[in-house]
Amino acid sequence: MYVTDSKSVAARVRVVPLPAWAQPPIRYEIAVVKASSHRAAARTFVMRVLSKRGRALLRRAGFGLPKR
Repeated sequence: MYVTDSKSVAARVRVVPLPAWAQPPIRYEIAVVKASSHRAAARTFVMRVLSKRGRALLRRAGFGLPKR
């Protein structure tokens, strides 16, 4: 479980932090699938996630920021 997962159930769970050396690197990938029939919508979504507002929302939710 990740810290971001625990936020929605914070009143019912106890978070046990791990030392940095015990935490594997976690990467969430984002891409437009070439065979998608909704490529324009997918490109728009990716652009929104990577936008200034999208990055602020990710940070507020506890996620690291994507590289541009």
